[in-house]
Amino acid sequence: MDFLPITLAGGGVEFFVRAKPRSARDRVQSATTDALVVQTTAPPVDGEANDSIVRILAAFFDVPKSRVEIASGAGGRLKKVRVGGLDVARARAAVAALGTP
Repeated sequence: MDFLPITLAGGGVEFFVRAKPRSARDRVQSATTDALVVQTTAPPVDGEANDSIVRILAAFFDVPKSRVEIASGAGGRLKKVRVGGLDVARARAAVAALGTP
């Protein structure tokens, strides 16, 4: 199985997220070979979807919200996210628990 690329970065990990704003619920939906797909009920207006994605990812990886940062792509659907205090093995284990898309 191909894994979502997760790299070490600044005391944590980085990976790409594909945002699905205005979804029916807030959740990490699936992982593809290039991005973690995150659904949020928030609209893509005034950073609401980005704030929601940070909360969703913090809960998913069991880290404080302050450790999750959108490193680039805040204005688009594809975003690079950095999660501090998380190692690659723990991140991959959480993603693997999602199953296949």
